[in-house]
Amino acid sequence: MNVRPPGSASADSGGPGPGENRWRYPAPAELAGPVKVGRFDPGTDSTAVRACHEIYLSGLPADDPLGPPMSLRAFAGWLALGWTEDPLETWLARDDSGEPFGWYALSLPQRETRQLAPLSLVVHAARRRMGRGTALLWHAAARAGWEPQLTRIITRNGAGTTT
Repeated sequence: MNVRPPGSASADSGGPGPGENRWRYPAPAELAGPVKVGRFDPGTDSTAVRACHEIYLSGLPADDPLGPPMSLRAFAGWLALGWTEDPLETWLARDDSGEPFGWYALSLPQRETRQLAPLSLVVHAARRRMGRGTALLWHAAARAGWEPQLTRIITRNGAGTTT
């Protein structure tokens, strides 16, 4: 049996041999600089809330094209109080120039389904597909790991709930 390294051309055809393929996934995108993620209080930091709302609005056409946009007032209330009265941690991500590009809100249930941590995570539409959402997800997972009862983070996308 003639063994060739993957992707090497076969001697007779000049192309890939059986079971070989020249197609490759593109190299993963590198983050465009350092990511700074900081927690903020939506009840007192209106500048951060406004930045989160603008990021939310930027992605709305792709994330929820049929839904009405949340007003700034409703959005600020949700970030400050959540929907279920469970503690909500809000984090804003900035690039190395200080420009906000994403945020997440992690709910820490106190009464029911305490093992699940609902997560809302949004990256500005113009800054997506660069690994920034993944970086925020890892940050949220690390933060949730400090809570001993949590075993899963759940998030909602346009197709439904995923865990």
